Amino acid sequence: DLLGNLYNDREDYKFDFSLQNYKIAEKFALELNDSIRLASVNNNIGYLYLHDNQKEAIVYFNKALSYIPNITMLSLLHRNKSEYYLKNGNKSEALKQIQKSIHTLTEIDILNLKSLPQKAILKNQDYKFLLLSSVVDKARIWIDLSSQIPYKEEASYNNALSTLKL
Repeated sequence: DLLGNLYNDREDYKFDFSLQNYKIAEKFALELNDSIRLASVNNNIGYLYLHDNQKEAIVYFNKALSYIPNITMLSLLHRNKSEYYLKNGNKSEALKQIQKSIHTLTEIDILNLKSLPQKAILKNQDYKFLLLSSVVDKARIWIDLSSQIPYKEEASYNNALSTLKL
């Protein structure tokens, strides 16, 4: 898994080498029946496909979710799914997925997409970087949504501003 990450994280990343090493890691994780590692490996494969702008990414993110990942991986998977939908032009689904990412760490209202965690929750959060990254992504999605019907421009900008103020 780490060797796959090494090839994936390079500026001149090597898709084939990354995928090959992720598949080896997946094989070992299957032999060990390690659901946490299987979720991680499939997330990494999904991110590799996302990095390469390939639609197969969503298949691996969903597969990773099926392994019942831990809380941080669950949040990260929803964040990655949000990025996938954003890249593929489905901004409303991207917003829903980023809300799920934030909900996983804070238990905010998942159905009210304008809902944000309280400042005190942010301050006391064990996974600050992951949570703040998702909150920033949410603001970016609101800005992107400002030009799309049925979202009103003013409401989307106001939601983005509220999210960034947090």
